[in-house]
Amino acid sequence: MRDDTRRIMKQYKLRSFGNKWTIQRAEGLLSLDDELLYIGPTNFTAASLEDPSKRTSLPGVIVITDSQVLFAGSRTNKVVMDFLLDDVWAIGGHGNGIVGGNISFQTPDQRVDFLVSYDRHVVEQVKGVLMRAAAARQRPLIQQVADGREVVSDEASVVVCGSCGASNIVKTDTLGICAYCRQPLAG
Repeated sequence: MRDDTRRIMKQYKLRSFGNKWTIQRAEGLLSLDDELLYIGPTNFTAASLEDPSKRTSLPGVIVITDSQVLFAGSRTNKVVMDFLLDDVWAIGGHGNGIVGGNISFQTPDQRVDFLVSYDRHVVEQVKGVLMRAAAARQRPLIQQVADGREVVSDEASVVVCGSCGASNIVKTDTLGICAYCRQPLAG
C-alpha cells in the first residue's frame, strides 16, 4: 500500500479489511502525476441522467485525485469508472450519524453517489476535499446545502424533488424532470 494511502486511511479512520486487494488495484490505476486526496471503501451508484433506470450500483473503492474521481469495483466485480473533475459541476452530500453519509456529484450525463462514513464530520471533510479539487480545476460549482437549494451561479440550482426527495440540478427559470422518479421540477 502506498504511503499516501496509509496516511489518508489513518486520517479518516478507514479500514482496509476485505478491500486491500481492491485498494491496491485502484492505486495501480493512478498515474505518477496524480495527487491522491482521498481513497476508501464505498458503495457506489451511477445513474444516467437521460434514463435513470440505467443505474450501476457496486461495492468497491472510491479514489479522489487532483484531476479525477475513480471507482474500482471489488475483487469479484472489476468495473472501473472514472470521472474527470473538469466534468463535475454539482456536488452535494449528507450524513446524520444514523445512516451512512453519502456524497453526490453530477457530470453532464450522470449522477454519482457514494457512501463515505456514518460520521457526518468525515462526510463534510471528504465533500470539502472533492469541492476544493473540482474548484481548483476552475469550474463553477453548485453546492447543495441543508435546505436542499442554494444557487451558486445564475445558470442552475439544486432542487430537491418533492416526490422522492432526490437532489437534482435544474437550470434556473426552467422546468426539469427528476433524474430518479421522473416527476417535474421547477428551477
